[in-house]
Amino acid sequence: MIGVNTYLKTKKAFIFDMDGTIVDNISFHNRARLLFLEKHGINLPPEELNRIHDLSTKDLVRKYISMHLSSQEIKVLDGEKQLIYRNIYKSHIQEVKGFSRLLREAKNKGLQIALSTMGCCENIDLVINTLGVKHYFDAIVSGDDVKKGKPHPDIYNLTLSLLNINPDDAIVFEDTYKGVVSAQQAGIQVIGLCSSHSKEKFKNWGVTMCINNFEESFLDFLTSAKIKSTPKDVEHHSAFA
Repeated sequence: MIGVNTYLKTKKAFIFDMDGTIVDNISFHNRARLLFLEKHGINLPPEELNRIHDLSTKDLVRKYISMHLSSQEIKVLDGEKQLIYRNIYKSHIQEVKGFSRLLREAKNKGLQIALSTMGCCENIDLVINTLGVKHYFDAIVSGDDVKKGKPHPDIYNLTLSLLNINPDDAIVFEDTYKGVVSAQQAGIQVIGLCSSHSKEKFKNWGVTMCINNFEESFLDFLTSAKIKSTPKDVEHHSAFA
């Protein structure tokens, strides 16, 4: 763990994915996908359930409903699916253990904090307002802000630009292969959250380290590390109001 201390003290920013990273909500997204499909007359057999785990609504619609819908029609259906998700998840929102503590410690050390998620603005607001952590973020970037989603690096490139830092100055927290690749293609090192995948998989994907939650022992090193802070006149940025 000595290496963690040395590693963390050189960073200027922490960048977080949302779903499966700061909240353990993947099962609710999967349930929403099933309810959405059922609403459209599609009941998936058990052997199909694992195949929808990482599908975007666009891919879900094209695979099970129609290949010939317009972008606007898909957008409407996506809004329908996301509403189902928010309705079934809103009373179950809990942070991954230690998340708010990490935010406080990072801010006390002068780090910038960003959220970079392919989720829509409504889903983001639901989570961070319920957790009461919105005020910690210097930049929030959603899937609505980029043309290409993860694993393309666009979302992390935009985040770096908003924070006005270089890739080496940041560390990303991610829980999926697509997210890891997205951050790595932007030149940022990654800490893997083992909410959906094993530590062995993350190690094979080339992450810096893996954790089960934010309250693991690296937090103690963060507390004592002399982390290089950003200039105090850095402007607060957000990709949406």
